[in-house]
Amino acid sequence: KSRKERPWQLITKPTLLDEAVSPSRKKILFYEVIKFLIIGIFAGYLLDKKDGLVYSKRKIEQLLDCKLIQELSIDSQENWTDILGLSSEKICNMKSLAIIPLGNIDNIYLDEFSRILKNISIKDEITVTKNLIESVKKKAQLIIVSPGSVKREQIIELNKFFSLTNSNLIGFFFLK
Repeated sequence: KSRKERPWQLITKPTLLDEAVSPSRKKILFYEVIKFLIIGIFAGYLLDKKDGLVYSKRKIEQLLDCKLIQELSIDSQENWTDILGLSSEKICNMKSLAIIPLGNIDNIYLDEFSRILKNISIKDEITVTKNLIESVKKKAQLIIVSPGSVKREQIIELNKFFSLTNSNLIGFFFLK
């Protein structure tokens, strides 16, 4: 009986809208881009945290137990002589000086830095060394650091070393 009769019947006539009901492709694309941008920023932050690299001058100042002497721009090395000349009062009074590069700093910058200091202070006893034991044999120590090239743990270990020794840590220069 049900095969012969219609089991259902339309109440109203179906209507089709002129515009699509689904969200626009532009909105979907916009939301996806924003979503992956947020995920990318968060993943980058977590990877930087995991690596332990320090990128900001303020964070390096907080971690180091010495004061910032001056910032030096890698892009304008021609100004280094003037900048180091103005900040050389403390450095010139020392008979010997050890420059301690913290992190991976290119030797070109270290050589130029020490050459300028030698010219300003007219000293032959300026040594660039990563060996901390060798550095405390000098009358004073000076740190040079670059953002993104030094790990948080390296700075903490350096602070521990200098707190155990009776050394004259003048301060640090920040290469940007």
